[in-house]
Amino acid sequence: MPEKKAIFGKKEIVFTAVRYFIYGLQTARGFILAYYLGPYFLGIYGYLMLYQQYLSYTNLGINYSVNSELAVLNENGTEERNKIINSAFTGIFFISAIIIFIGVIGYFFKISLFPVNQSYNYIKILIPLTILINFQQIFVNIFRIDKKLKPIIIGELILSLGLLTTVLFFKGIYLINAVFYLWVLLLIIINVFYLLIYGKRISFNTTRIKLLFKSGLPLLIYAFSYYLMSLMVRTLIGAFYPVEVMGYFSFANNITTAIMLGVDTITWIIFPSIIAKLGDIAIGQEELKSYLISFTNKLVILVLCIVTLSILFLPILFYILPKYKPVEFSLVILLTNQIIFNSGFAFVSLCIARKMHKQMALISLLSVVVSTIFCVVFCYYKLSYIWLVVSNVIGSLCFINLLIYFISKNFKLQHIDLIKSFDWILQLLFCSIVMASVFQHYLLVLLFLMGIMLYKLSSFKELYIQFIGIYFKRTN
Repeated sequence: MPEKKAIFGKKEIVFTAVRYFIYGLQTARGFILAYYLGPYFLGIYGYLMLYQQYLSYTNLGINYSVNSELAVLNENGTEERNKIINSAFTGIFFISAIIIFIGVIGYFFKISLFPVNQSYNYIKILIPLTILINFQQIFVNIFRIDKKLKPIIIGELILSLGLLTTVLFFKGIYLINAVFYLWVLLLIIINVFYLLIYGKRISFNTTRIKLLFKSGLPLLIYAFSYYLMSLMVRTLIGAFYPVEVMGYFSFANNITTAIMLGVDTITWIIFPSIIAKLGDIAIGQEELKSYLISFTNKLVILVLCIVTLSILFLPILFYILPKYKPVEFSLVILLTNQIIFNSGFAFVSLCIARKMHKQMALISLLSVVVSTIFCVVFCYYKLSYIWLVVSNVIGSLCFINLLIYFISKNFKLQHIDLIKSFDWILQLLFCSIVMASVFQHYLLVLLFLMGIMLYKLSSFKELYIQFIGIYFKRTN
């Protein structure tokens, strides 16, 4: 393996560009949904998406463990690879049976999902949707390890184009129903397509299910902990605030997801390679420290540039969609939180590579507890929902600092050196952006963002040089 590898290579850039186009279609659908549904019906849509997000964790971490286990296999591990993949599909089959059983009980007793008449009827669509997504994610992670990115793109393109057509024919609650029913139909088509691309017989196998759960559950806890902070905010908004507020927050979440797609795509692609590199126990302490700091600096700058450009264009967005103007500064805080959370990517990858899943999961849970306490306190005192968004930032800061401290102690690295990539001055500047957003000072937000870019100027230059190098390699 090479000593030094570019973080963002040609393949990552091409894949990211294509995925941005696809997500552009999804973003267009989101805007059109927001326009035609309005805050109330978008709130109902937000409730359904909230349930779908919760149900996405019913895979019990199998999709995460498939990724991490296959990433560290050597080229001669074909038999072990087949056992892991077949055990993954077998595990999802058993989980699906349990989900169906629970869904039947919920539907039989007409359990209300949200404050709308006969909302229990949506159980009939949420259950098959969850099962199909679980199977789809196993295929996606297999293709991800094998660098087969085209099938993933084709699947996403089918889904995006298909769901976009619903806004042309339906309105109100019928539009919501059409989106979810068509989503299920398209996932059936995509899973069949992925099965044909995979091209191997999938057999019943339980020999590696225990291994998959052992490594997958801690990874699930970590992944769930991060999203739980956001889901907790949405849950409390659903319980204590009007339906329209759920619509506003759903809109802000959708915009944040769209903006962050580029970074998420790049980290998603390079994750197996980063694990393989950091899993090499022959790496010395100095090399490990330098790699963690350098990688984190570049990633923070990349996310910072994307977030800053996005915030600059927010006035245009809310000129087009003026009825969503109240969510402007909540959106700024959500975007700032993305910079903070992504600063921990390299450290998280190190924990996964060195099989420290449980310790990382514990840190994640502790951070969620801290975030939840603040969230509940803000709700108790009936503060504006923007303070619930602030609780996410508090949880992310807690997670990053605890994780860096844990790694510095466990790997005998100097904490004062390791924290340089996300030092106290930088954290103070991020907190200043959050407070400027709470008090709705747009110019102050921009001022603090510019201050961070100046503070990280050397890292910005390093990242720029790397991108220029990639460009010349492509043109030569």
